[in-house]
Amino acid sequence: FVYLRDNLLSSLEGIEILNGVKVLDLSFNDFKLPGFEPLENCKVLQQLYLAGNQITSLASLPEFPNLEFLSVAQNRLKSLCMASQPRLQVLAASRNRISTLRGFPHLPSLESLRVEENPLLEMPHLEAALILLVGPTLKKFNDRDLNPTEAEVVKQYPAHTAICIRDGWEFCSPELAA
Repeated sequence: FVYLRDNLLSSLEGIEILNGVKVLDLSFNDFKLPGFEPLENCKVLQQLYLAGNQITSLASLPEFPNLEFLSVAQNRLKSLCMASQPRLQVLAASRNRISTLRGFPHLPSLESLRVEENPLLEMPHLEAALILLVGPTLKKFNDRDLNPTEAEVVKQYPAHTAICIRDGWEFCSPELAA
């Protein structure tokens, strides 16, 4: 466990030496630019805390083969576009500026997603769209169980809908999607 919270850090320079770290807390620092390349050596990382920074993009966040928990809450993210995270179970992204599902990553193990206080919440059938994107592993949305009605709505969409959402197509009612 490496706890670097509340240190006014603005660069990840030198962090690559922590290649055996499993839990890394970089919350409430001063990270702005999406320069996550130094984390590429942290292959055993299981939990990454990046909340309370000024991060605008996760595009340079590497794929972590063992990452199970990621907190990016309270940043300036406009999307969740990032590399696939095959073992990620919890993604906390509340209090950002997320307004689109475009580029939503492949998260085949995701069980819980938190996106409270984001413009994205205005999207109709958001839970259905997330079920389409994530799959049957998703159980909790904004700290509550998924709405069973939304799970039924998913069944009305064609199989290719998730690809269209990731490509930036607007999510519409099931009648228009057919």
